[in-house]
Amino acid sequence: MSNDTSTSTTSSVLAPATLHERLQRAVGEAVVGQEAVVTQLTTALLAGGHVLLEGAPGVAKTTIATRVAAAAGLPAKRIQLTPDVLPADITGTQLYNEQEGAFEFRRGPVFSNAVIADEINRAMPKAQAALLEAMEEGRVSVDGETHSLPSPFFVVATQNPLDMAGTYPLPESQLDRFMFHLTVSAPSSDDALVDILTTADERERDDKRRRQASPYTLTPEAIHSARGLVNAIHVSAPIKQYLVALMRSLETDSRAAAAPSPRALIGVQRAAKARAAIERRAYVIPEDIKRVAIDALCHRLTIEQAPRGDTEAARELLGETLDATAVPTMVSAPASDTPLATDGGE
Repeated sequence: MSNDTSTSTTSSVLAPATLHERLQRAVGEAVVGQEAVVTQLTTALLAGGHVLLEGAPGVAKTTIATRVAAAAGLPAKRIQLTPDVLPADITGTQLYNEQEGAFEFRRGPVFSNAVIADEINRAMPKAQAALLEAMEEGRVSVDGETHSLPSPFFVVATQNPLDMAGTYPLPESQLDRFMFHLTVSAPSSDDALVDILTTADERERDDKRRRQASPYTLTPEAIHSARGLVNAIHVSAPIKQYLVALMRSLETDSRAAAAPSPRALIGVQRAAKARAAIERRAYVIPEDIKRVAIDALCHRLTIEQAPRGDTEAARELLGETLDATAVPTMVSAPASDTPLATDGGE
């Protein structure tokens, strides 16, 4: 057997569960008590979605995003968004090359496999919108020319709570580009806070040791291979009917001013397939839907008389709707020749 572990990793198929374990380990080395957030980030990465992380300053939102991108083997760029950031600062611009006597396109930081958009709601709407086409289409248009972005393309944006000074709420069209809206908060227990202090004290020394001991490095191709297994996850007719029933319940609830769109429903299905793959299962069950639906729909659901951007009221309504919607009792298994979520290198 070859000793070149990096070669063997890129040439084999990466099991989604293996990716999840790797990301949990990488983030856990630097951040305490955010396992649920990392699981949803892994789910979105496997499902081809993007994630919005909300929380007060200092709760490790950027650290989590940076660690996930690095552990997944995705070249990453971080964009610090402020009110004076222009769209061209994100996408790039045409500059005149005097030696060539012609204009050439200088790519912006969005041209990376992973983009960490820090404090996205501190940017003006024009700068926020610069990411919209990139997140939906995987490309950007500058001066009438279209430029494709690297694949896979994964955006993790952080934002401060909307009641903080200097924030600009994201429009509904921008929010709809995020598969998940996740809340990151500091652990409440004293023991957890002591663990945070200990982790911070030891991080620099341990980071150097772990980099030297790392057995292999993932690549964007490995993420593609894991996504291939996720795409093969089976979704039975009863599960699809269950999803439709959830949406219909939200449409008829008087507390919901606007229900999620069919595109949001597709996002829930994709996320549920990724969650099934993480659980080493080749088909989706109702529990997979429940594990992803609230984070996938809370930012796409408008609640009557609730402040704009208030996801807590939406989360409460979604939880009640999930509890009240009948769960299918019979879920068919996939055909015997369907690739399993556990296929690939462990």
